[in-house]
Amino acid sequence: MFRLRFLRRSAKQAPAEPVEPEPAEPDPQWCLQQVVDSLRLAALPAEEQIAALPDFVHVPDEVALLYDDAFRLVPQIREAGLITDEQEESLVRLDRLHRDMGIATDKDWLWTVEAMRSDKRWQTSRRLAAEALAALGREAGTPRFEGTTWVSATKTRTMEPPR
Repeated sequence: MFRLRFLRRSAKQAPAEPVEPEPAEPDPQWCLQQVVDSLRLAALPAEEQIAALPDFVHVPDEVALLYDDAFRLVPQIREAGLITDEQEESLVRLDRLHRDMGIATDKDWLWTVEAMRSDKRWQTSRRLAAEALAALGREAGTPRFEGTTWVSATKTRTMEPPR
């Protein structure tokens, strides 16, 4: 994300000093859609998660980080009255699991594609994501990442809107 800097000048045209504009609050509906799309990705079987993301990303990290980024929008969604306490709790359960996985004693193995395919904690992650989608009244499906750009040292991939 980038920020624009505006310059303020006094009536006497004193040297300009930078002024940071107030960031605009994201639209709560957009925030909710980010959560839904991250849940849709997290609920997919491992092979579909792998196929949904660029080949140069670390898939386990990306699945969890996309959800973590979206989860940070929950306060705005809640404040807008778009989710209930029970729905929010279903989102918190998945966040807690991912946090626990991040500090697991076997985390070096747990955050591998092989673990995504076979470890019961990743199965639990998919189940919790599916339960959260159901709690939100949303169906599982293909996540939409239009406008999302993944960047590596040598490659860039931007997701295009479906046609």
